[in-house]
Amino acid sequence: MTIPLTISGTTTNVENGQTVTVTIDGKEYTTTVTDNAWSLEVPASAVEALAEGTQTIKADVSDEAGNPAPQRAMISG
Repeated sequence: MTIPLTISGTTTNVENGQTVTVTIDGKEYTTTVTDNAWSLEVPASAVEALAEGTQTIKADVSDEAGNPAPQRAMISG
């Protein structure tokens, strides 16, 4: 049985309410920044559909002025 995957991160100088877009295996998930932090849950069905091996997770967020702060991480499973 596969469980949902929670992904979270922190930001610096990004205003509350800014959208964070997380991309995993070409699928996008969105959430918002609150107090320089964000979190989202990837549904179990999406986790189960991922190929075995290493996956790249990309998170993109910009401040109100449009300054980007992208991040990438790799996970294995």
